[in-house]
Amino acid sequence: MTQLAPAPDVGSLAAEVLRRARIKVPFWRILTGKRTVLVTTAVVVVAHALYLLRPHEPVAGEEDPVARVLATVAAGIAFAFTYVQWHLGREEASYDKYYDRMRLVNEHIDAAGREYARLRELAPKEEPASWLLDHHRNMITFAELDNLEYVLGKRRLNYVEDDLVERAVRTFRAQCAQAWFCEKVRFWTVQTELGYRPRTRAAARFLAGLDTEKNA
Repeated sequence: MTQLAPAPDVGSLAAEVLRRARIKVPFWRILTGKRTVLVTTAVVVVAHALYLLRPHEPVAGEEDPVARVLATVAAGIAFAFTYVQWHLGREEASYDKYYDRMRLVNEHIDAAGREYARLRELAPKEEPASWLLDHHRNMITFAELDNLEYVLGKRRLNYVEDDLVERAVRTFRAQCAQAWFCEKVRFWTVQTELGYRPRTRAAARFLAGLDTEKNA
């Protein structure tokens, strides 16, 4: 089994992965992003306040412009606060789900190690059944590919920030230091297209160095 070449260590690995996977946040998602909404809210509040304070002939029974401006500012602040809280809650949920998935990977790795040690203790001179080790390796690979697909999908929906994508792709690439993991990635993303989306397969192949191997 040969060791595959790792992906190049570019400044932002996440940016390169997103480019190769052709993932772009849809424009309408950008419009509903936190910064866009807050800036738009501020502009609307300021514009409305300037309109209320414009020089004009007072009308009988008209409410005090200053009071109306204060009401507008208060409404804008309330809306911005509510939106930010909702957006932060959505980001927190995405982080929680990601770390739940990471725990699943660690559990598979731990289970494989414990089972291997148990079988070696029962039969020190015999190697454990190859199918058992292969099964655990498949489970680890599936969990890592699922994590990668999850975080790429969330990024496309603008539900996670780039720092989480960076962590996810670097965690995946760290696994690629093991030759068997690269071989599994090759099998499940190149030789067999088992349900994973094209962007996930493209990202996994790049991180495992399979694109480099293909073009060599």
